[in-house]
Amino acid sequence: MTITILDYNEKTQLYDIYPEEILEESDICVGALSGEELHGILTARSMQKGIFNITFLHVDESLRRQGTAQDMLRLLCQTVRVLGAEALTMSFFVEDKDDALLPFAEKNGFKRTVRSGVITVPLSAVSIALDKLKSKEYPGEIIPLSKVTEAKWKEFRERLLEIKDDAAGEKTNDLYMDPGSKSSYNKDISFLSYDKKKIPTGGIFMREDEGFLVLDYLISLKRSDAVLTMNLVRTACEALEERYSEIKIKMHAFSPEAKKLAVNLLGKYAKESEDVVHMVKYL
Repeated sequence: MTITILDYNEKTQLYDIYPEEILEESDICVGALSGEELHGILTARSMQKGIFNITFLHVDESLRRQGTAQDMLRLLCQTVRVLGAEALTMSFFVEDKDDALLPFAEKNGFKRTVRSGVITVPLSAVSIALDKLKSKEYPGEIIPLSKVTEAKWKEFRERLLEIKDDAAGEKTNDLYMDPGSKSSYNKDISFLSYDKKKIPTGGIFMREDEGFLVLDYLISLKRSDAVLTMNLVRTACEALEERYSEIKIKMHAFSPEAKKLAVNLLGKYAKESEDVVHMVKYL
């Protein structure tokens, strides 16, 4: 078995196991080859300076537990280290206690950072919950991502990475605070907020995924700014209601407090799925 870095032309032939829509030309792709036949693949993407995130891992069932994934990970670590990486991250659902990915990650030096949950609710439930809550009008400006320049997006990301506390005041691993590329989100239902001095203050970022809308980030750069948070959610919901009559939203809750708050707010409409584990390996 040969473990090697695949070039882009080779990567484009892998769509049967790696969907084209989530493959980027800049992705680093490690393959396990026997002759010209591919038996394993491990990919990573640069998320921010010094950080690469593992986006996909697959090994043929007949070759599992034989060290193939470990060999691919070893080559990936060597490759991204040369590119200046200081850490590798990965996130995945814990579907059952027999899932092999978690022990594999722990065996190979990954440490848990945060454990989040995903809550699924219909759009109508969010609207009902918002109607029950009153909030002052936000004194700044909330604009759709479609009107945010790349320079303004970069400024927001840089300011965000300076923040070390989440809304609950708990220490949050800053590896997971960077929202990444603006192109990852639906620009008509994602928003950035600015204060009167045109300084970014927060945002809400959503994307479509297999019939669901996924709320990936709801961020306030000022801790516990309930007025901003409510206005961001309200603005996003108004944009959603213009486009969808009924759709379910998946919300990531990056702390137990956030998860509890969402479930309490949305009551009987909220449906929790499996937990998500976020892990980091320092190189």
